[in-house]
Amino acid sequence: MRSKKSSPEEQAPATRNEMLSSIEAAKFLGISPGTLVQWRHAQREGQPPYHKLGKSVRYRLSSLEAWLESNAVDMK
Repeated sequence: MRSKKSSPEEQAPATRNEMLSSIEAAKFLGISPGTLVQWRHAQREGQPPYHKLGKSVRYRLSSLEAWLESNAVDMK
C-alpha cells in the first residue's frame, strides 16, 4: 500500500527559524507573492528581511513575525 503524501496543512507547524519560500511568506503575511517581488526589486525600505540562497529567496519565519510587530499601528 502506498503512503499518502501529506498536504502542507497536515505537515508539522513551522518552527520560528524555518525558512519560507516567497509564496509561503506571502501567504503568512496575507499579501500576494508579486508584492514581495516588487518590494525586493524596488529595494523598498522597511520591507521584510530576506535571504538569497543562490537564485532562491527565503524568509525566516521569526524575521517575518518581528517585522509584523515592528509595523503594528497603535490606534489609541
